[in-house]
Amino acid sequence: MVKALKEETMVSTIALSTRIEELKRELTLCSVVMGKGVSSASLSYEDVLKPKDFVGTASRLMRLR
Repeated sequence: MVKALKEETMVSTIALSTRIEELKRELTLCSVVMGKGVSSASLSYEDVLKPKDFVGTASRLMRLR
């Protein structure tokens, strides 16, 4: 009984270790891809909104001067 539990624990440990290594590789790949994506995602002049011309009236404070 104890031997069977130890064996089952060992199999589970090996399976989990294998899965952890797979996830580490996947995370590294995602980090590289996202790092390149973020660094190349800089704003260009076309992306920045240009201010519109003022079409309102001067405020009350401006009239008091």
